[in-house]
Amino acid sequence: MKLTALKIYQFELPLALALPVKKRVLLKRSGLVLVLKDSLGNVGYGEISPFPGVHKENLHDALLYLQKNRHEILRMEFPLQCRELNGAFEKLLAPLQS
Repeated sequence: MKLTALKIYQFELPLALALPVKKRVLLKRSGLVLVLKDSLGNVGYGEISPFPGVHKENLHDALLYLQKNRHEILRMEFPLQCRELNGAFEKLLAPLQS
């Protein structure tokens, strides 16, 4: 299966209550929403919202990665049916790591 579209939407939402995370207090939640469409017309949604200080990835780097590799991701062949990815998506994207 091939992806035909990859849209990226950035969001920032205020939290109703302050959220303590490690040694920080978060007052907002920031992230990316991904909308993927394949050649069969299926649409999938994903989200990337790393917690600052918790995840090794950060939002800025995730956005840069997607922007830099968008065309390569759209050229990749993905398994048509899979019950669980179990890291398979990470393995597919590994060659794009710089």
